[in-house]
Amino acid sequence: MGTTSELASTHDVGEPPSGNSHPTERLGEEARRNEVRVRELSRSGLGQQLYMQFDKVVDLGNEKFFKPAKNIMDKLQQAGKISPTPFDGPIKWTYFELWHHQGRRARMGASMNGPDYVQWHGFYEVAKIFYSDFLPEAEHLLPGATSKMKASSYHQWLKGLSTEQRQNIREYYQKRYEQPPQ
Repeated sequence: MGTTSELASTHDVGEPPSGNSHPTERLGEEARRNEVRVRELSRSGLGQQLYMQFDKVVDLGNEKFFKPAKNIMDKLQQAGKISPTPFDGPIKWTYFELWHHQGRRARMGASMNGPDYVQWHGFYEVAKIFYSDFLPEAEHLLPGATSKMKASSYHQWLKGLSTEQRQNIREYYQKRYEQPPQ
């Protein structure tokens, strides 16, 4: 497996691909270089672009969804609203689905250069679970538990658009399409 003009075959199918790591971890530089070589992308520069995009996907997921969700889970546990026992309540399953199942799909999509898996099978599902299930469950257990997260610039849209923001959008579309949106 992984034979290139620069790398010998290892037949180590157990070595994880770079997109299969924990969401907050980074693959080491040597492993990245080897994967770029295996993909035969090093000469074209596509390998570096792939990892730049992958890092941005990991960072977006971490900053917008996974770290805030972890902070909320910690807050719930500190308040005695959930126990330290894994999977003993609905919100723990929701949290697992969020970062592991759906989040992993987005990360794997990015590592394999599959934008449909990053967006529609990944971040769309992450956002759907985060906003429709996880946040309401957290608020039900501990009212106010999500207030700090909602104040973040990533989640400003929850407050709605100001008059100025709506006007900026209208002007953008007028300029771009030479007419206001309908």
